[in-house]
Amino acid sequence: MVPLQNNDDSFEYEIRHGGDRSTAGDWHLLLLSPYRWDDWSSEAIAWTRIDEATGLLAAINGMRAIYEHVFDNKARFGPLEVAAVSASVRTPQTLRKPLWNSEALATIQGAASAIERLPMNRRGSLQVSLRWFSESFRARGVDIFLKRWIAIETLTMPVTTNIKPLIKLLAEVYAGESARFPTDFGIGRIYGRRCRVVHDGEKAPVLGLLLDYLEAIYTDCLYAITGMKSPRRVEEIFVKEGPELSGMLAQL
Repeated sequence: MVPLQNNDDSFEYEIRHGGDRSTAGDWHLLLLSPYRWDDWSSEAIAWTRIDEATGLLAAINGMRAIYEHVFDNKARFGPLEVAAVSASVRTPQTLRKPLWNSEALATIQGAASAIERLPMNRRGSLQVSLRWFSESFRARGVDIFLKRWIAIETLTMPVTTNIKPLIKLLAEVYAGESARFPTDFGIGRIYGRRCRVVHDGEKAPVLGLLLDYLEAIYTDCLYAITGMKSPRRVEEIFVKEGPELSGMLAQL
C-alpha cells in the first residue's frame, strides 16, 4: 500500500501486490484511522480505534474477516512522509534486570509450589490472574491498563466492585508504614480510572508510570498471597519515582 500525492494536492493509496498472499476472492481489508502527526496521544487513540474496528468486524463477521494481520503503515500528507510501524517495544535497559541466580530460581519454585497447595478455587483464580498479567505485556495502550487491573482484581478482590481487600492486603504488606504512601495507595483513584474507561469509554492515554505501578502492586500482592516475603516493589517505585507517581495518582 503506497500513498500517492496527486497534482491537486489530494492523496490516494495504491495497492501493490507484494507476493503470493491470497485470501478468499483475493480480498484485503484496509482500515484507516486519521490522527495528528507527532502527537502521541492522538496516535494512541488512532490505534485504539483500529483495535475497536477489528473487534467489531470479528464479532459480526467472524475471525476470518481479520484472520491475518499483514502490516501497519503511517502516512503523513503534506509533506508526504511514510513510516512502517510495528508493535511498540520497550527498551530493555529501562526495565528491572532479571535475576537467574540460585536464590531467584528458588523463589520461583517456592511460588509455584505455594500456588499448587492452595484450595482448588483459590488456585484457579490465581492462575487466571497470572494469565491476565501475562496478557498485559502483549497488549498496547489502555488495554495494558485494563488487563493489568483485571489481573490485580482477580488476584485480590472477591467482589470486583469492592477494593477494600486489595487496600487491606497492601496495608498488611506495609504494616505501620502506610503513611509513607498516598491515601489507600492510590487504589481508589486507579479504580475510578478503570470505571471511566470501562463504563464511560474514556480514551485518555495511560502513562507508563501508572502501568509500572500496577505491576508493582500485582507483584507485592502475589508474594503476600503465596506466603512469601515481599520484595517491596511498591516501596521501590516510590523511592525512585515518588513525587511524579504521587502527582500522577492525584490527577487520575
